[in-house]
Amino acid sequence: MVECNNTPVCAGFIYQMDSPICSIGSMASDIGQNKDIRSAAVEKMIDHLIIDAKELGYTMTVVTTDKNKLLDRLYKRGFEKFDENLVQVGRAL
Repeated sequence: MVECNNTPVCAGFIYQMDSPICSIGSMASDIGQNKDIRSAAVEKMIDHLIIDAKELGYTMTVVTTDKNKLLDRLYKRGFEKFDENLVQVGRAL
């Protein structure tokens, strides 16, 4: 979580797996925050999630998103698109 003046601005999570790959997801930001503050906080959050994943021993991380702005931020950090036809499925338990 990234805060500004003790107020949460954004958060994201590392989903750990029993493999060298982890997933970063559930990223969200407070749309009530100033746009510039929120943007800087999201940039900082992504950087720290990458650092944390490396420190946990992961050699690769994946992110699934349909948000173009987030994709631009990820591409800027060396992420590459590797699937054109990803289908997500789920079911009630």
